[in-house]
Amino acid sequence: MTINELQVQLDISLGNETEVLKQHASKTSYGYLFIDSNDGQCYLFNKHGHLDDIRKVKCIQDYVFVGCTSLESIIIPDSVKSIGDNVFEDCISLESITIPDSVKSIGNSAFWNCTSLKSIIIPNSVESIGKLAFAYCTSLRSITIPDSVENIGKEAFYNYTFLKEVIFKGKTIDQVNAMDDYPWSIEDTSIIKCR
Repeated sequence: MTINELQVQLDISLGNETEVLKQHASKTSYGYLFIDSNDGQCYLFNKHGHLDDIRKVKCIQDYVFVGCTSLESIIIPDSVKSIGDNVFEDCISLESITIPDSVKSIGNSAFWNCTSLKSIIIPNSVESIGKLAFAYCTSLRSITIPDSVENIGKEAFYNYTFLKEVIFKGKTIDQVNAMDDYPWSIEDTSIIKCR
């Protein structure tokens, strides 16, 4: 279903907007966040089902997309400053995510059990990654962490299976070793690389 088809359905039957949105969006204090299944773009709808300004969204709140098993990709809007706790928990079909340079923090268990996620690039704006953020991401093969990240929570990579490299940009191995909770449940520390 495309964004245009959704808008038409909502305009025709406003009394039914919650039912239409329920399968494609998650409720936040701003309204409904909708993911276009064609391109992963995020859209905001107000409580009446009308398209709203996505720039209102400054935070993807805790648990917003938890259990959205059909979500395959998402492009987070560049107004977002933080990704809350457990936001994408159990999004087992999520393969790709674009995190904008505006995001400063990734919450606890944010990508818990995203079993289809293969790689992720953390933007230069991120300063902290919460505990268990990538726990049970059993398909995760590569993650790039910029110099801006100062804190990585305990067991951030708990129960990874195929993780081949964790790349730290702009840090020395001694700086990485000195970070709190190192090595974040990574048993084979040889996959931790600095570039």
